[in-house]
Amino acid sequence: MLMLSSRQDRSVIDRISTKLLQRRMMTEKKRPSPPMDGVDVKKAKYVPRDVFKEENVGAESVDRIVFHESVKQEDEANAACLSGLANDGEFIAEEHNSDSESSDYGTTEGSSSPVLLTPANPDDVFCTVPGRLSLLSSISKYKVTVGELQRRLGHPEALNASILGGILRRAKSKNGGKSLRDSLEKIGINLPAGRRKSASITLLTSLVEGEAMHLAKDFSLACSTYFPSKEIASYVHSQTVRLSPPDIEKRKEEMECAKKALLVFADILRLDNSATEGNKVNSGFLGSSVQEPLTQFSLITHGFGTAALLAGIFL
Repeated sequence: MLMLSSRQDRSVIDRISTKLLQRRMMTEKKRPSPPMDGVDVKKAKYVPRDVFKEENVGAESVDRIVFHESVKQEDEANAACLSGLANDGEFIAEEHNSDSESSDYGTTEGSSSPVLLTPANPDDVFCTVPGRLSLLSSISKYKVTVGELQRRLGHPEALNASILGGILRRAKSKNGGKSLRDSLEKIGINLPAGRRKSASITLLTSLVEGEAMHLAKDFSLACSTYFPSKEIASYVHSQTVRLSPPDIEKRKEEMECAKKALLVFADILRLDNSATEGNKVNSGFLGSSVQEPLTQFSLITHGFGTAALLAGIFL
């Protein structure tokens, strides 16, 4: 190591050290901040700035200058590497954006990932949708509960995000399906991406349970008010009186048996415990061999089927 004895030589070295420090500071100000991705922080060396201040330059000035020169060379090498990374900056940015868009974690506003909550109460309202069968002058709105969403996503319909979004009147967008899945995850419902529906699409598929039950109620009112049951009974009676007395008695017995059969059928439908919006769960119990098919029928018609059959029986 070179030893300097004269005070003049040391002052020259001190000035050189000061100039190098100033040049280093100017270079750092002009140099753009490198991206943090991919930089190994553990390998970076930290050199206190006050090491190179004039008051701290003493007998070991030469050692510090040599160390400063080595740090400068290392900085130049790092700058060359960073300049190469800067040329690929657009590609790196595109990769990052692509990953963020295709990620399975949330894209909803204000949150990058959904907060998974405990399963919500089935009676909690998820959203409100306008009716599809209403006139523009009197549009009815129906509440969609968490329980209804669970039923629509389960068997037999097993709806996917696209169809469910249409039923809930969600606007079509690039990440509409993903946004819907994130909203469902927040209430404890998992809707996998790329899911295929299991049931055929019908006109009843577009109805929520509230509107389906409203349709059944209006259908029952129309049947009881406008169906010509008395006129049909009079016509059948006029045709029957022309028969012989034994045939009349036989026809009477057949009508009584049919009436009893319909009453038994109606009693079974009244005991249906299928869970639908607005359906009161009865205390009666049907065997699984009967209840399970009735539940499937109720799920595929959203409660309209059973109510409509009862309306037809009690004309």
